[in-house]
Amino acid sequence: MIEENNNSAIQLSAAATASIEPMVILQVAIDVPLMTLFDYLPPLDVASVEWTPGMRLLVPFGSRQRVGILMGIAADSDHALARLKRVDAVLDAKPLLAAVDLTLIGWAAAYYQHPIGEALFTALPPHLRKKSLKSPQPPFPKGEEKPIDQSPRPPFPKGGERKAPLRKRGVGGI
Repeated sequence: MIEENNNSAIQLSAAATASIEPMVILQVAIDVPLMTLFDYLPPLDVASVEWTPGMRLLVPFGSRQRVGILMGIAADSDHALARLKRVDAVLDAKPLLAAVDLTLIGWAAAYYQHPIGEALFTALPPHLRKKSLKSPQPPFPKGEEKPIDQSPRPPFPKGGERKAPLRKRGVGGI
């Protein structure tokens, strides 16, 4: 009888905790040839992240770490919560792909029967497919642009002038 009370107390405290903190399940697309999204728990050390689809995440996958793209947030998972792994790191503060991009790529992946993760990562530039904690940087710092060569160009030679060096060398049968 005492054990039953202890078990029910444990169940009540777990239920009370679940009602206080809503469970967040992150649905992540990974660049693998599987037609599914993978469920992950948010990292423990990141409390103030605004989860937005299109963000890159570093996630454990098998014995390696892979870059994934957040596709959605769910309240529950088809898998037991004890089996879900936590996200290792958030790579981007803001999403790299907008909702419109995710919708279009998702439609294309479904239409062509291709894994969503592979389709998403094909849409990213190669340096963003790798695990890097650096945010993507523009090629030049803000306010600084590549200088454009404004020097005057010599006029393009006329037809006869272009062929003259070739005639001297005997190139092209001229």
